[in-house]
Amino acid sequence: MKHAFALLLVIHGAIHLLGFVKGFGLAPVAQLKDPISRPAGALWLLAALLFLVTAALLYAAPGRWWVAAAPAILLSQALVFGAWSDARFGTVANAIVLVPLAVALLQRAPWSLRAEFDRAVDVLLESPYGGRTDARLREHFDRLVDRINAYEVTALAQGELMRVALEHQMIENDRSLIAAMIKSFGQEPRVSNVVRAPVSRSRASTCTAPSSPGCAASASVQVWIPAPWSAASRATATARRPSSSTTSV
Repeated sequence: MKHAFALLLVIHGAIHLLGFVKGFGLAPVAQLKDPISRPAGALWLLAALLFLVTAALLYAAPGRWWVAAAPAILLSQALVFGAWSDARFGTVANAIVLVPLAVALLQRAPWSLRAEFDRAVDVLLESPYGGRTDARLREHFDRLVDRINAYEVTALAQGELMRVALEHQMIENDRSLIAAMIKSFGQEPRVSNVVRAPVSRSRASTCTAPSSPGCAASASVQVWIPAPWSAASRATATARRPSSSTTSV
C-alpha cells in the first residue's frame, strides 16, 4: 500500500509538469488547450516538486510526509480550478491523497490519542523525581506501561497468527499443486508405458523373494532390484571385472 501510494504521488506530480512545459513553451502539449502564463507554469512546477518531495518523505521521514502533502494538494487544486476544462480529472487524484492526509493530521490533533500519550510521556520525563517516586505518578506510570505492553503483546500475537495462517495456506497450496503435477505426469502415455512395461526374466530372477535383505521393493514397477551390497550384486560385479592374469600389450 505504501509503494502504491508513493507511485500515485510520483505520477500525479509528473502530470503537473505538463503545465510547466505549456507555460514556458518548452514543447507543445495537446492535452492542455487553454493558455498558461509563465507564473502559472512556475506554480505547476512547484506543485510537481511538492508531490515528488511527499513521495520521498514517505520513506525518508514517514512521520513528516504530510508537511509537503498539505501544500501540494492546496496548490494543485487551485491550479486545477484555474484550468478546469483541461485538468478537472486531477481533482480525483487530489481527493485520493487527501484521505490519508486527513488521517495523518487527525492523529496529530491536540485531542487525538497520540497527543494524549505524548503529553503523558512528557509529564513523566519532565518530573524532577522520576515516574516512580510519587505515588500518583507511579500508579499512572504502571498502568500506562501495562496498557502499552498489552497492546504490543496483542499486536505480536495477531501478527504471528497471521504469519502461521499464511504459511499453512501456502503449504497446502504447494501440496495441491504438487499432487496435480504428479497426477498429470502419471497420465502421460510414455510415462504410463514405462511404468507398466514388463521386466525381463533374467533381471527379475536376481532376487528370490521380496523380503530378501539384498533386494529393494519398487512400488511402481513391482520388481525387486538387487542392492549394491547383496550377494547377487557382488557376483555380477566379479563376473564383469577383468581377470588379473590378463597381460597388457
